[in-house]
Amino acid sequence: MITSIVSSLYYGFDTFNFLKGILYFTKPILMILVGYAFCLKINNKDFIFKFLIYFSILLALSHIFIVIKWFYLEDISVNYLRYLGGKSNLIEFFGLIFLLSRNKLKLFFLNKNFVSIGVIILTISFVFYFSRTQFVALIIFMFCIYGYTRLNTKSILIGVSSIFSIILLFVILHSVNLDRNSTGVEGFLYKLKVAPSEIFNADINIENHAELWDKWRGFEAKKAIDQISERGTFAVIFGAGIGSLVDLDIDFAIQGIDSKLIPIIHNGYILVYFKAGLLGVFFYLVFIARLYSKTYAKSINNGYLETINNLVGGFAFYLLFTSLIISGIYNVNSLLPFILGYFLCVNHLTNLNRI
Repeated sequence: MITSIVSSLYYGFDTFNFLKGILYFTKPILMILVGYAFCLKINNKDFIFKFLIYFSILLALSHIFIVIKWFYLEDISVNYLRYLGGKSNLIEFFGLIFLLSRNKLKLFFLNKNFVSIGVIILTISFVFYFSRTQFVALIIFMFCIYGYTRLNTKSILIGVSSIFSIILLFVILHSVNLDRNSTGVEGFLYKLKVAPSEIFNADINIENHAELWDKWRGFEAKKAIDQISERGTFAVIFGAGIGSLVDLDIDFAIQGIDSKLIPIIHNGYILVYFKAGLLGVFFYLVFIARLYSKTYAKSINNGYLETINNLVGGFAFYLLFTSLIISGIYNVNSLLPFILGYFLCVNHLTNLNRI
């Protein structure tokens, strides 16, 4: 954030956008600190697990009810289901992860029958979000918790196999003619098929609104990169400033107001690059690397501590992945920083044998 402030002072800034940017970039830091402080106050390692698991099941039941309520409609589309029930739910996401990892996390306060029923409920709800991001993130977290992201022969084999499977999946998807306007599972498979182009392909005919929407993330990222390049070396290193706006060159409705200037884009790496330059991206990656380093922290004869270390390392991979799609830690609607802060505290207190 410091580099983006330096850049703002260099280029000048609009006071409102500057203050708004300060709030935006400090929010995840504050949420991490609040989560950490809350854990210190509670001083109970099971509290967060109990809260997220029980609350997630209630949310899942509510989501399933909404889906069933509207399921009688003919030709109901994936997009409409996501509009009705939401695109994802982070609390349900972690609730499912914790239930699936019950033994590794030593959540012995949970009855086995309750775990089985909870997994079924949360899985059904999880599927009906049709979230590609959360599906991949779930696999990532499970791999992390079970220690498969620590570099060794086994993890490398699993990684290579996973990459091969993903490539094979996309080869199959691209060999099948999927209609963009199709409903149900085919609609979801189409979104899965175009997922890479959404992020990386910025070769777009902006007059074609369907193509523009499918590749929106790539489009806005390219605009941000181009504008930094136009500003020169200083902007490349320090960014355009914390209150800077990306010029899309086309009007886009934001909260009902047409504007071609936007303060936030989906790609978290490019967002940081635009605001804080290469230095900002470097520090962001250092933060993620520090989280991942927990995977290698010593946990002598303490299986629970090892699992918590792996869980914290899982946040690193989650941020590494979601920063491409939903701004990573800078997703304004996410509780992730609070949850991360809580588990950083659990990790610290477990190391001290105080929890």
